[in-house]
Amino acid sequence: MTDSWRWVLAGRDDRHGELWSSGGATRARAQGSADALWSPQPISWAGERQTLCGVQAPLQVFNEGGDGVPLVVDGATSTLRCAGWWPRDAGWQRLQHGDSIVWRYVFDPRAATALHRQAMIDATTQALVSSTPANASVMQPVPGSRWPWWLAFVLCASLLWWLERRR
Repeated sequence: MTDSWRWVLAGRDDRHGELWSSGGATRARAQGSADALWSPQPISWAGERQTLCGVQAPLQVFNEGGDGVPLVVDGATSTLRCAGWWPRDAGWQRLQHGDSIVWRYVFDPRAATALHRQAMIDATTQALVSSTPANASVMQPVPGSRWPWWLAFVLCASLLWWLERRR
């Protein structure tokens, strides 16, 4: 593809267009993922809970020794079918979802402190924004009576007018 500009100079701009069209379409077209698992958390951290949703088959995670630990689907997630997973070690982790093998990368919080700190700040902010305080009805602003403010304005304006006229 690097020398395809020569086709244009040779009068074969149609071949040049076909080549770049097919090559660009191949690279730009999204490839379907065989991994049906998804997570609401963008990054997995060692020692922290990771939610895996879309579990349609038995799911288990394997440790370094090759021992499989089954992950149980939480019944409260209903149609999302989510399971909780607490990866202990950083690095690539192997999960088996039915007959397919799924690889997930787990970051070490000590190796990426700034990234981990920002992820915690973002998660805390999101939790505070989406939560409703228990006493939300008490905190609703109620407008007070307006006539005392009008009376105070009239008295102040009258006092200033009287002081100006006295001079």
